[in-house]
Amino acid sequence: MRGLPLVTVLLLSACAFFAGRFLHGPSWWIGLAIVLSIPFSVRAREGALTRGERGWAYVLSAAGFAAGFFSA
Repeated sequence: MRGLPLVTVLLLSACAFFAGRFLHGPSWWIGLAIVLSIPFSVRAREGALTRGERGWAYVLSAAGFAAGFFSA
């Protein structure tokens, strides 16, 4: 995975991390909105990510969310 797919996966992971952090505060609804938008973002552009890259996007986003949620 190189180039745009790598950047996409890293940005989605960062978004998931901050979504986990937001869920602990008074603006929990922002975190919920970010978490719910990640699957739509992964599938947004047809052909932008291969099936394997989509899998990595989901796994790394889940790991980022868990890291943000448990570190808050």
